[in-house]
Amino acid sequence: MMSALLERLLLVALIVASGVVPGFIQQYRQQVNGRLEQVRADLEPFISIARQRHGGDLQRLVDHHLASSDVTFVRVGDAINAMVDSMASLTDANAALDAPLVAQVWYLAGHADRAIAAATWQVFEPAFVLTTQGVVFALVAGVAVWVFLLGIGRAARAGFRAFLSSRSAAR
Repeated sequence: MMSALLERLLLVALIVASGVVPGFIQQYRQQVNGRLEQVRADLEPFISIARQRHGGDLQRLVDHHLASSDVTFVRVGDAINAMVDSMASLTDANAALDAPLVAQVWYLAGHADRAIAAATWQVFEPAFVLTTQGVVFALVAGVAVWVFLLGIGRAARAGFRAFLSSRSAAR
C-alpha cells in the first residue's frame, strides 16, 4: 500500500517537474532573443560602414580589418567576426526555438548554449505552462520517466532477489 502511494506521488512529482520544462524553454528563448537583439545593435555601426565603404558586404569590411598591418585594427576585425558568428548562432537558435515543443526540447538537449542555459537557470522562475502542448508534454514526459523509473526499480528488486536467493542456495 505504501509502495503504491509513493509511486503515485512520484508520478505527480514527475508530471509537475516535466510541466516546468516549457517554462524554462520560454525563458531560455527570451535570453536568446535578448542576446540576438544586443548583437544586432552592436553590429549596426559596422553594417553601416560596410554599406558606405564596402558595397554593403560586412565580410569585406572584416577582411579589410584582418588584412591590416595594425594589430589593433586586426583585433577589431576579429571582434566583428565574433559578433557575426554569434549573430548566426543566435539566429539559428531562435529559429529552432520557433518549432513545436518536442522539437524545442530535442534542440536544447543536443544544442543548448551552456552560457545561455546557465544565465537562464540563474533567473529561472518555475512556471507550469498551461498550453495544450505544455500540458500534453508534462503528462507524456512525466509518465514516460515514471514508467522508466518503475522498470528500473522492478529490475533492481528482481536482481536483488535473485542475488539473495543465489547466496542462500550457495550456503
